[in-house]
Amino acid sequence: MYEQQTPGLGQRFKAAVFTQLEQINKNPEAYSQKKGRYRESRTEVFPYVIVYTINKDLLYIAAIYHTSRNPVKKYRKPL
Repeated sequence: MYEQQTPGLGQRFKAAVFTQLEQINKNPEAYSQKKGRYRESRTEVFPYVIVYTINKDLLYIAAIYHTSRNPVKKYRKPL
C-alpha cells in the first residue's frame, strides 16, 4: 500500500514497525495498559499502534492497527 504511493515508503513503514517492536521488547512494561492486559505503543511517523500483551516472559502481538479504524476491533483474544 505505502510502496505504491511512493517508492521506498513501504520500507520506511516496515523499519518503523520493527524499530518499535525492538523498543517494546527491551522494556515491554514501559507502555501503558489500555484495556485489560493489552498495552499499546505508537509507531513514529505512521498512524499505527502496536497492541500487545505480556504473558509470563512472552510478548503476544495482537495487532498492528491503523489509528483511523474502529478502536474496539483492535483488542483480539490471544490464540
